[in-house]
Amino acid sequence: MDLDFDIKELLNTGETLISLQKAGEGNMNLVFRAKTNQRSFIIKQSKPYVVKYPSIPAPLDRTETEYLFYLAIKKSNFLKERSPKILDFIAKKHLLLMEDLGEIEDYGKIYKKPIIKEPIIIELLAYLSNLHQISGVDFPDNLDMRKLNHEHIFQIPFEEGNGIDLDKIQPGLKKLA
Repeated sequence: MDLDFDIKELLNTGETLISLQKAGEGNMNLVFRAKTNQRSFIIKQSKPYVVKYPSIPAPLDRTETEYLFYLAIKKSNFLKERSPKILDFIAKKHLLLMEDLGEIEDYGKIYKKPIIKEPIIIELLAYLSNLHQISGVDFPDNLDMRKLNHEHIFQIPFEEGNGIDLDKIQPGLKKLA
């Protein structure tokens, strides 16, 4: 594991680590689930590169931006109740510690079979509606991260010889590109 911090520094008095393992398949950050004799929590750390592709540089301050997002949504009870609690943020280590919501799956599967049931759609729309009602938030412009995303969504997939099978993403996309 590519940890550059001492896990013991994150534990409470009398708390002992039982296990530390990857918490899913992360792309951008190192993400671990720590289980102790008292609790389970998620550790997220940004690196100066994309963790899944270490040759790709990435903004190091992305966990700080995520932390600021979680601080902002605390203004809304609706959003706060639907988001993990932030336990700590250690800026000098780019570490975000958050409540462990358990071993749940992400929604990546909707790209293969895009059927979402109506109650989930209603919940997602309510979340977005509440999110857009938050005012007075002074987020960083996050320009480096926006540029990175743009490059990997709109440029690299369409370059010849990039090694990406576009037809796996969407049948016929390779020919279109």
